[in-house]
Amino acid sequence: MSVQATTWVWDHSKAEDNTRLVALAIADAANAQGSESCQSVRTLGRMARCSETTVHRAVKWLLDAGEIECVGQNARYGGTNIYRFTALWNPAWGGANMTGGATGGTGGVPSGSVGGAVGGTQPQ
Repeated sequence: MSVQATTWVWDHSKAEDNTRLVALAIADAANAQGSESCQSVRTLGRMARCSETTVHRAVKWLLDAGEIECVGQNARYGGTNIYRFTALWNPAWGGANMTGGATGGTGGVPSGSVGGAVGGTQPQ
C-alpha cells in the first residue's frame, strides 16, 4: 500500500464518485513509493464495489485526465496493466520523482489500450 498515492488521491484528484473509488483502489494497491500499481479490472471492481465496465470507464477518465498513466503490463499476471500516479513521479505536476527514474523492463502501453471505455465524463 502506498500512503503517498492514497494521500494524493484524497488531496488532489479531480475524480468523483466511482472514478474516485477506482483511483483509491489503484492507490491502495500501489507499491510503497506509489510508482506502480497492478490490479486486475475484476479486483479493482471488487475493491470499488462497481462493475468491470465502470472500472474501464473510470480508468479511461483517469488516463485522459493525466492523473495516472499506464507504464506497461505484468505478464506474470495475465497482462494486467501497470499504472502509476503521474504527480508522484513527475516534478512538472508538483511531485517528487519517487521512483528514481523510469521503470525498467515494463515497456510502454498506449493509454488508449484500456478497452470498453466511453466518453469524457466520469461514470456515476
